Amino acid sequence: MQRSNSFAAIGIAVAVLLLVGLGVYWYQGLEWIEYERDLGPNEKARREPFLAAQIFIEKRGYKLESNPSFRDFDNPDFALKTSTDDAIVLVDAYGSLSQKRAQTLLEWVERGGHLMVTAKNPYLKGMEKIQDPVFEEFGVEVERNGQGDFDEELWGAISTIGGYVGITQEDLCPMLYPQAEFSFEGDENTIGVHFLSNDTLYGQDDYLYASVGPDGASRMLQYEYGDGMVTYMVSLDMWKNFAIGCQDHAYMLWQMAPGDSGVMHFYYNRDFPSLGSVLWRHFYAAIAVGALTLLLWLWYRGMRFGPLRDEEPGTQRQILEHIAASARFLWRMDKGQALVESVRAETWQAISKRLQHITRLEQSVQVAQLAKHFQMNEQAVEAALFGPIPNDPVSFVNIIRALKRIKDKL
Repeated sequence: MQRSNSFAAIGIAVAVLLLVGLGVYWYQGLEWIEYERDLGPNEKARREPFLAAQIFIEKRGYKLESNPSFRDFDNPDFALKTSTDDAIVLVDAYGSLSQKRAQTLLEWVERGGHLMVTAKNPYLKGMEKIQDPVFEEFGVEVERNGQGDFDEELWGAISTIGGYVGITQEDLCPMLYPQAEFSFEGDENTIGVHFLSNDTLYGQDDYLYASVGPDGASRMLQYEYGDGMVTYMVSLDMWKNFAIGCQDHAYMLWQMAPGDSGVMHFYYNRDFPSLGSVLWRHFYAAIAVGALTLLLWLWYRGMRFGPLRDEEPGTQRQILEHIAASARFLWRMDKGQALVESVRAETWQAISKRLQHITRLEQSVQVAQLAKHFQMNEQAVEAALFGPIPNDPVSFVNIIRALKRIKDKL
């Protein structure tokens, strides 16, 4: 038996070794093929449209920061505390900057800062009727769909869903051609840029530092303001994730970034007002009327008529006081009718038990025999047992007294 078990163990071990050897031989004979597939933008790239621009800038030693709201501009010391080596970019904020915040930014520019603004705002409709305080500072006007055949809606749809269907940046870039060719001061390279917009800019010539685009139909304007500069662009879409690798868009961003000591701040208008402020802004009249109505209703419900009753101290009352109060209540309700009927019913019930033959007689005979039996006046007996219920207190007391006397003698 032990020998057979040893042979079985050896056979199993040999089989396992053969299987392992075959597996190693098969694995070594495999030919690995690398396959790359674009899975589209990740969650962070979908949330941050300028993520590729930020990575590009930071790899070259510059700094780019994103700010979710314009609250920094509410600080009255913003112009003094913010370094003039920095550059501020307002992302798609046309028409959403208040006059006070715009003045704060211009004070910082006057000290030497560089402000970049765009003529786009995807959250507003009817852009032709909307004004922007920074654009009004130099009389810069925007002609919507001025020149070009670029389909912004088509590009937006393709760039949004392209990553999910396998469309890459290499497929999109051939759709873009240079809308403007220019070079930066001190740089000998001529670059071509497509601003991904058909809008054009028109501005005053006073303080104009540079203009990019055809004469009378600029895509970008630069104005000197104090020691700083304001740059107006029709769009910033050429720096977004799907377009920054096309044409010379990345090179343009690199040239416009501040020096090593500065930071490029991208400010987004994502600070939504509270529900209360929105309701007050649009429905202040209805809210005021509702509040006034509520106050009047509370005042009406809180009014008292007549003199105030002095609060009596809480004392323990006697049983007779409760009985007297109950009697006063019954008298006010039905002038004692219910009480008389109840006492009469109890009296007749007692009479029928003690004087059974009386109930079979006529009323006049009943009155006579009961008066003789109880030694009472016949008129008093008749009024107590058969008479109408009076409304005056004196007659009421006489009837109750007579009924009580009859019950006591039974």
